[in-house]
Amino acid sequence: MKVFLLGDAGRQAERLSGLLGPHIDVVALPREATSTDRFDAQIGPDDAVVSLRFSRGGAPAPRFALLHVPGAGLDGIDFASLDAHTAVCNVFEHEGPIAEYVLWAMLRHALRPERMAFTAESWSDVYRARPPHGELAGRCVGIFGFGRIGRAIAVRARAFGMRVATLDR
Repeated sequence: MKVFLLGDAGRQAERLSGLLGPHIDVVALPREATSTDRFDAQIGPDDAVVSLRFSRGGAPAPRFALLHVPGAGLDGIDFASLDAHTAVCNVFEHEGPIAEYVLWAMLRHALRPERMAFTAESWSDVYRARPPHGELAGRCVGIFGFGRIGRAIAVRARAFGMRVATLDR
């Protein structure tokens, strides 16, 4: 069995070689392997492919066992070109850090900390002249897509006293 790392994933080939076991070869292929048939002869029906993107414009890809997308979305995958027996999976459980980043961005927008650069010497002058800032409490956040990430954002937004409106299929 071989594991093909396409494009940017190929940077991990040396690190993964040997970690997956003695009978699994890790092969890096260039980014073009995601969109052209030039490398298809190397990929067998028991192999795995790792790539964020895989698009053949509807042209058939070779049969392989697994397409692993090392990210949350599958929007870069051309499902029409994949063999019906190819399993596709992606990753999750990164919703916590993403939700915390979203709340950080909302806090930064509301509070504008760069306009409140206090020092011990300038505290009183800067504090008196500081521009007013907003807060998150009482505001409403709209979340488009209420999957794992959207739900994690909602939990954190509610903790800040925000109302949450969602839109999902």
